[in-house]
Amino acid sequence: MESRRRSLFGLFLMLIFIVAGCRGERASERQPVVVFAAASLTDALGAVADSFETVYPDYDVVLNLAATSLLARQIDQGARADVFFSASVAWMVYLEGEGRVAGSVVEPLENRLVVVGPKGSARLTAPADLMQKKRLALADPESVPAGIYAKEALVCAGLWEGLASHVIPALDVRAALLAVRTGAADAGIVYASDALVEQEVAVLFEWPEACRPDVRYAAGVLHGAPHPEAAAAFLRFATAPARAALWQRYGFLPRPPAEPVPVL
Repeated sequence: MESRRRSLFGLFLMLIFIVAGCRGERASERQPVVVFAAASLTDALGAVADSFETVYPDYDVVLNLAATSLLARQIDQGARADVFFSASVAWMVYLEGEGRVAGSVVEPLENRLVVVGPKGSARLTAPADLMQKKRLALADPESVPAGIYAKEALVCAGLWEGLASHVIPALDVRAALLAVRTGAADAGIVYASDALVEQEVAVLFEWPEACRPDVRYAAGVLHGAPHPEAAAAFLRFATAPARAALWQRYGFLPRPPAEPVPVL
């Protein structure tokens, strides 16, 4: 009886190793898609990637999320990636000029700026109320799209000169949001989509239309993409009209495609 138990146990272990080996083999056969994307897309693009992998289990999406400016420089210096989702059309145009983008670029999303403060902060009624704040968090206004847009909005409102010395520049828009959440800043200017996913901050007001920057995202397959077919499949999926409701759920404004985007 004891020898039979040992035999059965051995057979059980062998079956586990066989199944694990088969799973490992299947996992290794999945086609990777390396996506460089703006930090503001963290939650929404993660949901898109999960949906994509559910529908197409042969693909494995790998997200590298950071400031658009940082990612664009990495791509320009030869970083290997398949798809780039930029929070700035300008950075995508720059990469196109450097021969780093393959094929056409799409502009699938828009966003808008809001002013946020720590949870419980009193609402503001106008941009000029920001002059009351001693520490204002922005993504770096010299290079990061969210910061450039914020500076543009403040210049339009005639507030930049008075507030420039109060600005706390952050690595990216999520870092600016974190500064507000932790109390390192009294207020911050971020995208509406970022404010939506952070429960510990309050939206003090949405930036008025008269000085609202044109915040558009651009996406494209990169020249020399290691996995061009997978890259094209993911880009079609992520920007298809069928994904509009998902993007809206995360605070983005889907733009109608310039031409019909094929759905896989």
